[in-house]
Amino acid sequence: YAELGEVSTLLKGKSISSLLKNKNMKDPEIMQTMKILMNLWGPCYLLQKQNLLVYFILKMVNLSIKHGNSIESAVAYAFYGYVLSAQLHDFKNGYDYSRLGIKINEKFNDKTLRSKTLVIAEGCVAHWKDNYFNSLPLLRIAHDAGVESNDLIYASYALSFINRSQIFGSENLDSVYNKLKGYLHFSRQTQVPIVTQHLLALARMVTALSGKEREQSFYGEFTEPDAQLKYLIDNLDLGLHLSLAAYYIFDSAIHYFMNDYEKAYESAEKAIPLLPAVLGLSDTSEHNFYHSLSILGLLKKKHPQEKELFAKLLENQKMMKLWAKSAPGNFKAKYLIIESELALYKKKHARAAELYMETINEGQLSNLPHVSGII
Repeated sequence: YAELGEVSTLLKGKSISSLLKNKNMKDPEIMQTMKILMNLWGPCYLLQKQNLLVYFILKMVNLSIKHGNSIESAVAYAFYGYVLSAQLHDFKNGYDYSRLGIKINEKFNDKTLRSKTLVIAEGCVAHWKDNYFNSLPLLRIAHDAGVESNDLIYASYALSFINRSQIFGSENLDSVYNKLKGYLHFSRQTQVPIVTQHLLALARMVTALSGKEREQSFYGEFTEPDAQLKYLIDNLDLGLHLSLAAYYIFDSAIHYFMNDYEKAYESAEKAIPLLPAVLGLSDTSEHNFYHSLSILGLLKKKHPQEKELFAKLLENQKMMKLWAKSAPGNFKAKYLIIESELALYKKKHARAAELYMETINEGQLSNLPHVSGII
């Protein structure tokens, strides 16, 4: 992107604190341009025009650097942090710029864009640098701010990220299930299908892993998994690519824990063309993890495509290693369990035993018992 190069040039020699202290934007035309650019985000996302979305974000950052900060600058810098994390894997700077967005929003004391700013910073960026549970307080503020400012779409998004953080952070499944009921009620009331369908995809995994029956009162017309899958496939024009990706990712997890590695792998593979819709979100790491686990399950059975599967596994681990280094509390135990299984697959039994112990210790340290429990 030419805009990315310009941002990089303009940012040379500028600290985060200096950007926070930048003058306030005064030019009415530039301020109006910022509003227009931000209002174009929604259509870009629904139409899966990711490159155009990034262009608009970078344009807003450039305008903020040159002409000063506006209330929209808070969202722009938070989203710039997302671009750095998701696309460039610069997790530290991505996190720092997302914090800048939060601070600019606080500086203007602006409630109208608080929900958007916090959802992007905490839901789309923070997990690559900080533990899942640490995002919960600000995500709850994001929800409340969205309700207060009538930004009900982002209030719903906040709930979906709260749900992710609770599940991926290993909150008790019964507790998660009870909270899901409230989250689903809100998303249905506010008619945000992308959130409703994502919550239902996660609910299926929670229901399956906790041994609960699928309640009609909870799932409604989507009580049967096939009904939800058909709905998602038939309604992709509503921008449900993210929800369909989530369906396949968490279906992969369900089948993995049922020891059905073929179906787990099949669902993980079906998610791959949809991964651009969850780029940079924590769903990406869940896909990586269950894709790798399902591959290991197949390799233990002497799969005929052993070489191809092994290559995919190694590629997954390259990414998981980066995440584990940046946010060990979220990803190190996951990286280690895959390394343990790999060592066992290679018949390096002593090394596997060492890695299993590391996994158990890291799982306890990070409070991720569902990871160390795989052993």
